[in-house]
Amino acid sequence: MTRTQNKAPHLTKEIGKRFIQTLVENLGLSLTEASKVLGYKNATTLRAIKNETSLPSIEKLLMAASKLHDAYGLELDLHWVLTGRRQAFFEEPVTSKRISSFDNDIIILVKKLSPKKKKALISFLEVN
Repeated sequence: MTRTQNKAPHLTKEIGKRFIQTLVENLGLSLTEASKVLGYKNATTLRAIKNETSLPSIEKLLMAASKLHDAYGLELDLHWVLTGRRQAFFEEPVTSKRISSFDNDIIILVKKLSPKKKKALISFLEVN
C-alpha cells in the first residue's frame, strides 16, 4: 500500500507522535520490532511517521489496537492516538487476570533492556 500525500501536517505531527510514542515509549519496542508486529516489510514507514511525513493507515491503527497491549494487558485507545484526549490505553485490562507485582517488575526491567540484550535474554531462557 502506498503512503498518502500529507494534506494536514499539523494532524500528521500529533497523530504520528502519539502512535510512535505508543510503540517506543509505552511498549518499549524499537521501530524495527514494531514494524514486524504490525506487518510492515521494514521500518521505513514507521520512520516516515516518526519524521512527520506520513500517517499510519487505518488498517495499521486497527491492527495496533488489537495486537498491542501494555504490561497490564490494557488495550491501545485509538481515540487517544487520533485526538490526544483520554489515556493511551483503556483503563480496564483486556484480560480479567491481572499480573502479579513480581511479574510486572520483571516486565519493567525487560522493557528497559536494549534490543540486543532482550535477544540474549530470550536465547538464555530458551536454552534453560
